[in-house]
Parts: sequence; structure tokens; C-alpha cells
Amino acid sequence: MAVRPIQAVTPIQLEWNEDSGSDSSGSELSSYTGLDPDYSSPQNASSSSDEDLKRPGTSLSEDEDQQGASDGGVQNQAEETEDSEQGETSITAPVEDRNPPTPPSDNIKDEPIDDNIKDEPIDEGFDAALLPQSSIKQIKEEPDQQEEELKISSVYSVRGATTLASPSTPAAVPIPAPAPTQTAIFIPGRGAGLQAISSLPMRPPVPITTSLPTLAPMPPRPPQPPVPGSVRCSGCSKVLLKGQTAIQRKGSTQLFCSTVCLMGHVPPATKCDSAPYANTMEKYLKRKNEDDNPTKSKFMRKYNPDFIKYGFVNGGSAAVPRAKCVECGLTLSNEALKPSKLQRHLESKHPTLVGKPVEFFKRKEDGLQMEKKSISIVSLTGNSKCTLKASYLVARRVAQSKKAFTIAKELVLPSAVDMCHEMIGEAAAKRLLTIPLSNDTVSHRIVDMASDIQQQLIERVKSSPFFSLQLDESTDVTNATLLLVFVRYCWDNSLHEDILFCRELPTQTTAQECFRCMDNYFSENGMDWQNCVGVCSDGAASMTGKHHGVIRQILDRAPEAKWTHCFLRRESLAAKKMSEFHEVIDVSVKTINLIKNNAVNSRSFAELCKDMEADHIQLLNHSEVRWLSRGLLLNRLFELRNEVFSFLTEKKYTLAHHFANTKFTAKLAYLCDIFSLLNQLNISLQGRTSNIFVVANKVKAFKRKLALWTKRTQEKRMDMFPLLSDILEEFPHVNISDSVSQHLSQLAEKFDDYFPEDPREGHMWILDPFSVDPTANDVALPSHLESQLLEVSTDSTLKLQWGKLDLGSFWIAVSKEYPCLALRAVKQLLPFTTTYLCESGFSIVATTKTKARNRLRATLEATLRVSLSPIPPRLDLILSQKQAQVSH
Repeated sequence: MAVRPIQAVTPIQLEWNEDSGSDSSGSELSSYTGLDPDYSSPQNASSSSDEDLKRPGTSLSEDEDQQGASDGGVQNQAEETEDSEQGETSITAPVEDRNPPTPPSDNIKDEPIDDNIKDEPIDEGFDAALLPQSSIKQIKEEPDQQEEELKISSVYSVRGATTLASPSTPAAVPIPAPAPTQTAIFIPGRGAGLQAISSLPMRPPVPITTSLPTLAPMPPRPPQPPVPGSVRCSGCSKVLLKGQTAIQRKGSTQLFCSTVCLMGHVPPATKCDSAPYANTMEKYLKRKNEDDNPTKSKFMRKYNPDFIKYGFVNGGSAAVPRAKCVECGLTLSNEALKPSKLQRHLESKHPTLVGKPVEFFKRKEDGLQMEKKSISIVSLTGNSKCTLKASYLVARRVAQSKKAFTIAKELVLPSAVDMCHEMIGEAAAKRLLTIPLSNDTVSHRIVDMASDIQQQLIERVKSSPFFSLQLDESTDVTNATLLLVFVRYCWDNSLHEDILFCRELPTQTTAQECFRCMDNYFSENGMDWQNCVGVCSDGAASMTGKHHGVIRQILDRAPEAKWTHCFLRRESLAAKKMSEFHEVIDVSVKTINLIKNNAVNSRSFAELCKDMEADHIQLLNHSEVRWLSRGLLLNRLFELRNEVFSFLTEKKYTLAHHFANTKFTAKLAYLCDIFSLLNQLNISLQGRTSNIFVVANKVKAFKRKLALWTKRTQEKRMDMFPLLSDILEEFPHVNISDSVSQHLSQLAEKFDDYFPEDPREGHMWILDPFSVDPTANDVALPSHLESQLLEVSTDSTLKLQWGKLDLGSFWIAVSKEYPCLALRAVKQLLPFTTTYLCESGFSIVATTKTKARNRLRATLEATLRVSLSPIPPRLDLILSQKQAQVSH
């Protein structure tokens, strides 16, 4: 019987004999792996008659013998067997037809069956593993096949109604005893078909028995009871109908109705073939990279430190080293640890690095190590949320630097990329490029942060029991009038200062416009004027008007508020009167303008100063609005008096004779000394968190110094003025003591006029509650508060806190035990004493809003708030309300 090998899963046709009824025992199902039983080639179609196909009780062995196992259309050659002496001839197997005929229907008997069978490459080992042992034993050894073992696929036929017969256990079928026939056997894996001719004795006809050996039950379904005249699926036990295509696994005798049953069915394990089958399948299922011999160790190349000259370091572990490029960060496999492969990577990927010294690659290796240490930071910067936060951080830096918003993308980002590329690595540098830092983006970031800071500030001011204001107005480079207001409040057991708002006045700078702007802001944010306890401003008429001034309107709405005239403005006004020294000021200003206002004179004077090896090469301009300007310009002029005299003499200016006069030089020296002392006083009054006690102490001390200097001047003692003292020693005949004494007396009178009262009177207990005796000193307190003051002065625990805390924080801490006394002290500490914050704010406006940025109006307040406010923005809250977008 010839058998043709097929693919692992082969659909076959089930055909019932038409001539035999369902109750006939002669009905049969003939099948084998690969071809239909009714298949016949055109060459030997005449050898099979219709009677042979329809004869009941006859197997299809003759037709099967005629079909040779040919792979590729080669006709099988017939070989003589031991029975060839009897005159029997072998039947030549026909060429395989790729499109076999379809089975005959009821009306047409001899119509061929059309069943496409796909030929696939034959795997020898797989066929051998699936071949049952009993079938292998039936193969005869051929004398001419000495080196190769003959193997055939299992040949079986299903006879009877319900039971399949295995090759090792043939079923008894009543067939006539024909003459022995020659059978062609196909040897798998040999390419061409071979025929092993053997005399196969035909079994004598025996009646079909009903008890045939059955297969073992297959899990998970138990075997169904046999039903006469039917064939069932081995997987789901479904009855296979007439003409239905069945699927059969190669090397198995079981039939399945579908591929689902075939794949879900587990073949039973038998003692004879379970172990070889499992071992063989394990061989095919094992991955290619798995080692068959676990005891055999895989060859592993070692890393050589000399590979650094190719730009590679060990990117793996000590056990499994791998090559990692220090330039691009590419990690190669262990097999690439060869100098030839490493050099090829360097020449192909980084040709510009060929020939670089080893020190260059070692420096790159150090940067790679730093990149490994900061891998967590680098991974965070890849996140879109991190890039968004970085954008806000850079925008805040830009606002605090008072620079143009375009500097973030034009300077900050490229500089950061260059530094990261050099210090960390190219990967981190590329991730920095995803941070959005355009001009509009930075502007929006600043507005978002300013809005959050303002919201925090309003909440703090509302929670404070009292607050005080500091306000001033000025014009910018575009002649727009700005009203700037600062606030001082209590929060977190201390006093804080912050910018409240900066708004542009629409038209005029009258008191009505200023107060309307402030009142609208208070109404918009729900702030109460009743909590205001102090207002500080300059002495302008629009501010200090009796009936309609800004201060008057504020005091009407805040009855507990007190107005404070700026101490800096008062000091500047008191020092303006010069009497006899006014001429010296005028000559000094004219000389400076003569040199500075002319470009040729300015360059000539600078060259002259260089030739004379002077300490300075330029003079300073005078400005009336700058508090320290007068003293600074006089000092510079006095230091360059010899260079100025030489320049004026060379240019033949009439002002030269003033600098040749020793008395003029002595007066100039005195003005430098006295204005230096006034500048020191002015600087001491500036600063944040100043209170009425600090500035009053300094003003009181300077007034006493004036009285002392006047007395010494009358006694001809000028040692408190160092420059004047040196001039008088050089020129003893010069006498200006009377002029100096008169000027000091006038200056003392002006200070008395601008600082008439002492704000400390009656409030010294605030400055030191432990050294004031309420019974002996006037403390200006009600009787119940005097009792609380006595308790505070005798409390040792509070005395320890008084030495550790500042004055404002101490009284806020005392408010928990003595609220009434502490709140009275806080009311005296909250008011501003100067408009220093407003003046510094306008300086920042001049730096931020320049002629090149004169259109900066919408974001001016936001920029000032971010740059001046000590409150940090809540970036996490802002980011939670934004959608992260990276730069493209």
C-alpha cells in the first residue's frame, strides 16, 4: 500500500459507500494521510472499473497502490521484490496531480474530486518522531540502502461503522483473497519516491466483529458509546456527516471536525511512544538561543581598558561586559568587543573623532559617568510636566533679572544646552530643547505666577488684623503716570512687606484719581479700609492736601490710620539750604556740565586723566531727584580738582580761576565732608522692615551731632571734617570757620523744623518692655494695659524670647497671652517710615521699561510683582491647571 506524506494537519474527505446501506457491515471508510481514496491518475484510470469502486466489502488498496509517493511530480520507479519470480509486475505510481478530482455525487458517478492539497517541506526528524514504533518494524531493510534507515508514515484504514483501526492492529474485513500485490512505500525526506516491493499477504475474509479495540478515552470528555454507521470527532465526539471534511494530525489515527478540536486535544501518552514523542517535541519547541548542554559555558569576551582609544567603555557588568560608545551612548553586544569592530564604529559613525587623544575620550567617559549619576534627573526632564515647570522657573528668573523676555530663548536656553552637552551628555542637552521659552510663552508664565502671588498676598492681608500702606507716583519713559503701592502686614508670627499693586493713572495725577485707583483695587479684592493703621508718602500737595488730598480721604475711611511723612524726603529737604556755600555748588555743577555735555571735552578730559595717572577718568552728573547725587559728585570733583584745573586752563575757560583759589578749594572740601555725613544718614534710613524707633534714634543722633559740630567749629576745631582738615593744614592762612559754623547752625534749625516731634515719646515700653517702669515713666497706656505691661516685664520666659526675636515677632508672640497690649504695640510698629520701597520700585520700572521696551504695559505690573515680591509662586498648583506642551 503506497503512502504519501503530507503536512501536519490535513483535511480529508469522508465518503460512505453508496451501495451499502447503513445496516450493512460492508460499509467502510478508507483514508490515509494526504490523498483521497477515490483518487486515480489519468494514466491508470482504465485499470479501475466502476465495479471495483462500488464492490461492497472491498478495500481501496489497489487504488492506493497505484498512487506513488512522489514529491515534486517525479514518477516512482518499480523495484523487484522477493516475489518477482512468480511473474508479478510492479505497478508504477502515477505523477501526483495538484488538483485531484472531486468525489462522485449521486448523479455523476465518475466525476473526479477537487481537493487542493498544499505541499510543504518535509522535516525528517519531525516525521521520525511522530512515526509509531509498530509501523517502523514492518519496513523491510533493502540491501542497497546501507547507510540510511527506511522510514514510512503510518498506514491505516478505518473499517466498520464506528471504530478506527491502527496499523499495528488491523481490523478483520471480509475480502476475497486476491493474488499478492506489490506495494510502493515512500521514504520521508529522500526527495524522490522509492518503492520497497514486498509481498504483503492479504487477510482472509472474516466477518466484522462488533468488539474492536478502541482507543483510550481522551480528556476532558469521556468516549461516547459507539453508534452504528457513524464516525465521531476525537475532540468533541461530534458525528461526522457524509461528505464532511475531517482533519487528521500526522502520525495519528484520530479524526477531528475542525482545527479548534485539533489544537485543543491532548494526545494520550502511552508507554511505548510518550517519552520519544515528548523528547522530540521539546527539541523543536526549544528556543534557538537556549543551550542544549547546560553544563557548557558560553564564550564571553573580556573588556580591555585599551578600548578607550576607540571611544568605548564597559557598558555592561564585570560578568557580561559590553562596549558603550562615549560619544553617542550606543551599547554594543559582547561579541563586538573586538578592536576591528570598535574601530569600524568610530570611523563610520564618528569620523571627526578619529585620531583624537586618549585624554579626550577619558574626559567623555567622565561626562558619561556624571550622566549615569543624574539619570533620574534626566528622565524627569523628559516628562512634559517637568518641561512645563522648567519653563516657569526660567520665566521667573527672567522677570527677576529685569531683562527682555526674548533672552530666555536667545541666551538662556542655548547656554544651558551647551553646558549640559559638555558636562552631562548629548541626551540631556537634547531634552532641554523641549522646554518652551518663546517671548509670548515667558510673558504668559510671568502673568500666571503674578496672579498666583497676588492671590496669596490678598489672603494674607485679609487674615492680618492690621496693615499699613506706602504709596508714591511717578512717570516712566513713555510719560505714563504710575501709582505704586506697598503694604506691610502680619503673617506667620512676623511682619512682612510686599508690593500691593502698580497701576497706570488714566489722565491727571490729582488726588481724586489716585484715591479712586486705590479704592477700586480694595473693592475688587474685598479689602477693608478699617484695618489700615498707617500711610506713608511724600509731601506733595496732591498727597497732603487738607481737604481733598489722598491722605485726607484715606484717613476719613480709616480712623485709626496715621500719616507719616517720608524721613528720607525730610532729610533731603533739610539739607538743601546752603547759604554761603551755594556759589560753590553752582560752580561745581557748571564745570561738570561743561566737560560732560561736550563729547570732545569728555574724551579729552579722559585722556588727560590717563596721562596724569588719576584714580578716575570721568566726572559724575548731578541729579536733583537722587538723594546721594550731590555728595557723590562733589567728592569726585574734589578728587580730580588738579586734572580739572589743567583741562580748564588748557581750554582757556574762565572757570579755571575758581580751582586756583585755595578758599574755594577749602569750601569744596567742607561740602564733600558734610554731604558725606548726610549720605551716611540717608543710607541708614533706607532699607526694609524699618520702624519708627529705628529712624527716630538715627535722626535724633544726627541732630545732636550737628550741635556738637557747631560748638567745635566755633572753637576752630575741624578734625570731624577730614578733607577740610587736610586743606587747612596745607594752607593755614585759609579761614572758613565762621562760614562752616553758620551753615551747621542753619542745618540744625532745618532738621528741627522737619523733625519737630519725637515719635518715641510715650512708646518706649514697646522698644524694651523689661526696662520701663510704668509707675515712674509716662507710658501713655490705660490702667488695665499698664497692669498687663507689669506682668510682661516680670515674665522671665518672655524675656528669653525678647532676646532671640525681632521686635515685631516678639509682640506678635505676646499677643497670644496679652492680646490688647500686643496689638497696641503692633499698631506702632506697622506704619512705614520712608518710601524706600516705592523709590526702589520705580528704579526697577526704569530698568524694565526702557526705550527698547516702551510697549511693555500689559505685563508691567506682573513683572514687577514677580521680581519684587518675596512670596514664591505655587508652581504645583499652577501646573495642575495647565496642559503640558513641549517645544517643537
